[in-house]
Amino acid sequence: MRRTATALVALAVVVSMVAAAPMAVAGQAHALENDDESDDNSDVEPGEQFAGVVAVHESEFEGEMDERTFGIKIAQSASAEAQGEVVGEQIKDVEQRLDELEDRVDELEEKRDSGEITEGQYQAEMAVVASERQTAANLAAQSEASTEGLDEQILEDNEIDVDAIKTLQERASELGGAEVAAAAQLIAGGSAAAADDAGPSIEIGVGADGDVGVDIPGMSDESDEEDGTDAEADSETEVEADSDDDGTTVEGESETEAGADY
Repeated sequence: MRRTATALVALAVVVSMVAAAPMAVAGQAHALENDDESDDNSDVEPGEQFAGVVAVHESEFEGEMDERTFGIKIAQSASAEAQGEVVGEQIKDVEQRLDELEDRVDELEEKRDSGEITEGQYQAEMAVVASERQTAANLAAQSEASTEGLDEQILEDNEIDVDAIKTLQERASELGGAEVAAAAQLIAGGSAAAADDAGPSIEIGVGADGDVGVDIPGMSDESDEEDGTDAEADSETEVEADSDDDGTTVEGESETEAGADY
């Protein structure tokens, strides 16, 4: 599956580039007239941009998998107490993601300034940072949404602070500043740049009887709706959910083979 997912992502990128070629030729004269306005683009080689686009799509795919994994764990929580444990673990995960992203931004800036990586490589890597920061923002927003209905004791037992979750969302939206959003726009057309618009794409709620309800977009069909099923993992999502004595394991595979090691 790893090679298949990678091939599909790369093929989609190639097709989009080929389809855009006639338009690029038609606008070449106009681009030459506005050369001064596109100096930033000249620093990114075509190969660097291609590798960046593939890496961004890979990051977005993995981010969606992580968000659906969280939703499945919530859906499979047998009680409000179990849901509280899942949320507490997810909050710690988001904190770790943001810490690592902040360190990576600092490292990339140092490498660019020292000449260890090119401007194009820097922009490509920052575009991936934009994608990953949006995943962190989405997971934080979903964590906040899934605290609704949990009583104060459950929140306290799992060290869940709703205000702290909102702070995580703010950290994600501000991470790297405008430079990260600009890199996403330059490399991948801005698909990964909207962390400040992130919201809970998975609807989660706890009923008065303690039952957990989850609605995961794209993971239910018409038959699910008729049966009243809120969330289900099946072969269409390429997500496997297995329950054992230790908890829930959700697996998804994907791999990027286009890129550069710095």
